[in-house]
Amino acid sequence: MTFEIYSKVKNIYILEEPLLIHRIHNESISNTLTVNNTKDFYFAINLVEKIIKENIPNIYSNEQYLFKCKKGMFELILYYLKCNMMKQNEKEEVNVLLKEYISEKMKLVNENKEYIKFTLKEKIIFFLYNNCLWLLNIIYIVHKKIKNIIKY
Repeated sequence: MTFEIYSKVKNIYILEEPLLIHRIHNESISNTLTVNNTKDFYFAINLVEKIIKENIPNIYSNEQYLFKCKKGMFELILYYLKCNMMKQNEKEEVNVLLKEYISEKMKLVNENKEYIKFTLKEKIIFFLYNNCLWLLNIIYIVHKKIKNIIKY
């Protein structure tokens, strides 16, 4: 939605004072993995990509569009890994849906991979997701646990 607004405005003003205070907590709707939330998450990723694609070459470049597609694919993979760590009622349905969405993004990224630059971390995640998903899940869990230990 923000990209769509930016593509239509003539002037942007930055306010020093926040108009809204947003607090994230574990019980919030956005932290609950449901089929509907997953569909909304995917819709938001696609909306941003669509807006960028529609505004090539006026505002965005093809490279920016492909970068956003790549980023969307990795966001979905991380969402999938996060889902595997949680105990949710709709976990299996969410996993099936996410695998389908990731597969769609992966196809687009694979078709354009000669134009997309990957970091080493992205290459490793991409490889593990395609060849050794169980290992990627373990690495993600260990990473989260270490991150929590370091935080405290």
